[in-house]
Parts: sequence; structure tokens; C-alpha cells
Amino acid sequence: MPDKVIYVNIKAMKRLFFILIITVLTVLGSLYLLRPITDPDFFWHISTGRWILENKALPSEDPFSYTTPRLLSDREFFILRSYWLSQVLYWLCYKLSGLNGIILLRVLLLSLLLVFIYKRIKVVEDPLLISGLLIVFTVNLLSVYPMDRPQVWSFVFFALLLLVLNIKRYTLLPPLMLLWSNMHGGYILGSVVIGVYIIDEGIRYLRGKEIEKGLLIGGICGILAGFINPSTYQAFLQTIKMPSSMTGMTIEYMSTIKTFLKRGDLTMLFYWFFLLITSFEILRRTVKGGISLKEIILFSGLGYFSFTQIRYVVFFLIWAMPFAVMFLNSLKHWLRYGLLTLLISGSIGLSLILQEYNNIKNIKNFSSENWISSYYPEAGLRFIMNNNLKGNMYNFHDWGGYLIWRFYPEKKVFIDGRQLYEYLFMQSMSIDQAVREPVIMGMPFWKAILKTYDINYMLIPAFDMLGNVSGLLGALIDDEEWIPVFFRGNSIIFVRNTKENYPVIYRYGIPREFILDDIIRQVEAMLKRSPKHISLYIALGDLNVKAKRYEKAMEIYEKGLELQPFNSILKKRKEDLRILMLHK
Repeated sequence: MPDKVIYVNIKAMKRLFFILIITVLTVLGSLYLLRPITDPDFFWHISTGRWILENKALPSEDPFSYTTPRLLSDREFFILRSYWLSQVLYWLCYKLSGLNGIILLRVLLLSLLLVFIYKRIKVVEDPLLISGLLIVFTVNLLSVYPMDRPQVWSFVFFALLLLVLNIKRYTLLPPLMLLWSNMHGGYILGSVVIGVYIIDEGIRYLRGKEIEKGLLIGGICGILAGFINPSTYQAFLQTIKMPSSMTGMTIEYMSTIKTFLKRGDLTMLFYWFFLLITSFEILRRTVKGGISLKEIILFSGLGYFSFTQIRYVVFFLIWAMPFAVMFLNSLKHWLRYGLLTLLISGSIGLSLILQEYNNIKNIKNFSSENWISSYYPEAGLRFIMNNNLKGNMYNFHDWGGYLIWRFYPEKKVFIDGRQLYEYLFMQSMSIDQAVREPVIMGMPFWKAILKTYDINYMLIPAFDMLGNVSGLLGALIDDEEWIPVFFRGNSIIFVRNTKENYPVIYRYGIPREFILDDIIRQVEAMLKRSPKHISLYIALGDLNVKAKRYEKAMEIYEKGLELQPFNSILKKRKEDLRILMLHK
């Protein structure tokens, strides 16, 4: 009898410990949901929602940029119109409750997503097992994906679609697909999934088995309902025709391996673990003969695309969750909870690292509505408005959406995250990298582009989100035609050295021999406040290279590598600098 009491107490203590760590991670995840808005695309989405409601129409041309051609291609129309319903909802939430409304919508969407997943994976009567995996899933989602873009609606609708198919409520498929197709182009994945289910039923019929007519009728109507949107079938075509020049520059198109090596993203370890245990479960069920064709097809497709492009990772995790639960449930009790404890403990550590131990301050944001990341150039924007800088502006690509949100309708941007016009995107990259060839009219290529668009002033960062310092900054510092007049935080403004700009230059002009040292000092101050922010090490090292302080730069790169030994950017920087120092 005493032995039995001891056994029960130990078991109860284990459950209590497990509940405790789940609670801790839930609290950390909740605080992480309260982080500032960092996604550049959110701002042009909400601005488009505002434009749609104000004009009571969908845009037929670009209202925000002065560089987009008036004759738009099918791809450009698709980007302008395909997210309209989610954009309108974002703007309505903002109108009702300000940015607090956007954060509450963030919480609501995540809650719906978890509820739909939970309803579908409740195949094992073990709430701790299910809760543990949901928590790990949530940490992956929050750390990899911004929660304020239409893509999150696709996550929610995808989870709901799988649930509807699982509980066989096929009459819900048409309205679900109708709503989804007007929220985000990810509905094509839903159409593919429904198509796979229909094909599986067709094969069952050929084998002489009874088929579900409700699935055939509801599924076909659902696929057809997906075409009732302003872009009709364009989502399918644009997915196939997406320009490689743009996908190569976009983080969400990176493979999981490249994301881990280049960005040091530890959440990829959790994804690989889910991929591994899902593979084991699929194999186990295949050996036992308990797997369907649709499960094999969806595992192969989602597994491949999620491994090669991180934009599909969450879709794979949503689909794979029941298989991960069943595999862990098949293990012995001690091994199952040992693995789960390790996973959740790792998630807690990762969550703490990502939040830099200070996200509790985000609670105060509800009273101040201070939800905008300091990455965006608010101080630079105010300088432009206060000094009434005129003429065409050149702006950094990532800041375009934010400038649209703050400037419209007074000013238009050069470029933004919509990437509407491929040729303009490539020109922007040439400017940012200060590409010199080919020489046009005796000017380097980057200056000739600025001349073509009659650029009068430029708003650029000292470094981007990954810590990269653009070649443009160094070129402007050395160019007598451009005068630095503003620098604060990460925002730098250069104006063309003309008579029209003389009052601003006279009052605010910064001696160019001091500007680089000023930037370095500010980045050093940022690094002291955020000593684990790896992009700051990259930026500070690059700036010291530009200042020809090679030994200092090498020391900074090495400190960054101590934090992230696998970071491929820092490794390459260090190797390039080593070669440079050998030739000096």
C-alpha cells in the first residue's frame, strides 16, 4: 500500500511539473503575441483596405506609388485586388479600436487556429500530450510568421478545411472556399486538398468501394466557389509564374536549411522534428496497411514544399499534427513524456531568447498604442513632413508600406513590399547596391536611375532587418551631389545638392566625414541595449569595414558567431574580411 501511494504521488508530481511548464510557455507565448508590428506588408494591406472603403471600389491602378505603370499586368491586378476582404477587415478593426484592435484580431485568429487544430487532433484522450504539441506549434508559428498579414487567414481556413473534411460536413465547403478566396490567394492549397480527396474517392470507386457523394458534390462546388473572387483563376497562374528574381530576394521562399544557416533560426529544429516523427507515423501506418492514398499524397506534397520554402511550414504542421500525436502516443509512457518535456523545455528557452527577456513591457502598449516597431523611420518621416521636402522621394523597399500608411494621400512612394513592377524592383536593387555598370550619360547606373525618376531626396536605413549595410550608403557618403541632412535611430535622409534644397542643407546639413562615425556610435548603443540581436553584429561589423577598421570589424563578427555559430552571413563576412586583410 505505501508503495502504491508513493507511485501515485510521483505520477501526480510529473503531471504537475508538465502542467507548470505548459503554463509558463503559454504565458510567454501570450506576451509574444503582444509584440510590436514588424511586418512591412501589414501597412500597405491596411492602407488598401482604407482606400477600398473610401472609394467603395477595388483599385484598378496603383494609388500609392508614382513609379507603377498605369497599364497593369494580370499579376499586378492580382496583387492589388486579391486580398481585398482581409484588408477591409484590418482597416475596420483599426477604425474601431486603433492598433489595439489589430492586436486583438491577432489573438482571435491564433485562438481560432488552435481550436480548429485541437478539434481535429483529439484522437488521443491525453490533454497534456495534445496541449504540449500545440504549444510547440504555437512557438514555431509566432517566431517565424508575422501575425498581421492575410496569410494568417489562410492558416485558419486551412485548419478549418481539414476539420470540415474530417467530420464530413461537406455542405460547408462552398461558403468556406468563397470566403477564403477573397481573403488570400492561399485558397489554391485548399482547392488542391479538396481535389486530392476527390481523386482518392474516385480510386475507391474504381476498386468497387462505396463513395461519399456528399464529398464529390460539396468538394466540386467548393472548388468552383473558390473562383468567385476578383482575380478568378489568377491565383493559380501567379503561383506558377512568380518571378524568380523576386522569390530569390524574399525570406519566405527560403528553404528550412537556408533559414537555419543564414538566419540562425532555431525554430527550424522543431519543424524538422515534426517532419521526422510524422514520417515515422506515415511509415508505421503504411506497414500496417492503415493509410490512404490522400494521406500519402498530402504528406509528400506538403512535406516537400515546407522543406524547400518556409512559407509552407505552418501548413505542414497543421496537417501533420494528428500524425505527430499518434506517433508519440504509440511510444512508451516514459519515452513519450521525456520527448515532450524536452520539446517544451526547448520551446521555453527559444521563446525567452526571441523575446530578449523584456516582452512583459508590451502589456503597457494597450494604454499607449505603441505597437509600431522602432525599425520603421517615424523620426525621418516627421522630418520630411515638418520641412516640407518636395519632389520625388526614393525610399528603402521594406519601408514603402509604412510610408504609404503614414504619407497617403499627401505623398507617394518609390517602391514598397507589393513588388508590383518587376523591372522597378530590379532597379531598386541596383540603387541599394550602388551598381556602377553600365555607365549611362557619364553616370554610374544607380545615379542614372535616380536621374530618370527625378529623385530629389532619399530616405534609407543604415542597415536592414538582417543587418546588411547597403552599398548605397557608402556611395552617398562619397558623392558630392548628395548631402546628409538627417540621421536618427536607423533613418538617414540625403537631399540632392540643389538651390531648391539649400535652406534644408544650410540648416541641417551633416559633414559627411562625421556621418559614418555617428552611425557606428548609434549602432553600438543599440547593441548595448540588445546584446543578443544578431543583425546588429552584422551591421556594426559592416560599418567598421566601410570605415576601414578591419580588426575591430573582425572582433565584432567573431562575437556574433559566438552567439550563432551556424550563421552563414557572419561566416561569409568573416572570410571575406580575412581575404581583404591579407591583401592590404
